[in-house]
Amino acid sequence: MSVFVVEDDKDTRRFVAWLLTSRTSHEVYCFESAEEALPALHLREPNLLLTDLGLPGLSGEELAQVARRLPNPPRIVLMSGDRGRLQEARSVSTAVLPKPFSMAELMLIVEQSMEES
Repeated sequence: MSVFVVEDDKDTRRFVAWLLTSRTSHEVYCFESAEEALPALHLREPNLLLTDLGLPGLSGEELAQVARRLPNPPRIVLMSGDRGRLQEARSVSTAVLPKPFSMAELMLIVEQSMEES
């Protein structure tokens, strides 16, 4: 299974990628913007899209809306430190992950999201 991680913060992106590659057998692809992820989204059709809401340019919510229209839409997990915005965007996602999050919280949400696919 493949996972797209879209996060503009380099440290968070590296942490999530490291955790997923070290603890799962999923293929993990990282992008620092929605604009960078869009072409790959159409080519690879990931099983899970893990995206920050507050991306510069195209937002994580807008990226999620595009992903939901794919022929085989991925499960979508939205991340943000803005809990209000996270709840508002909940309708375009499978799950939400408030920042900051622990390794255990991330792994649990990924496992639950992948089980649903």
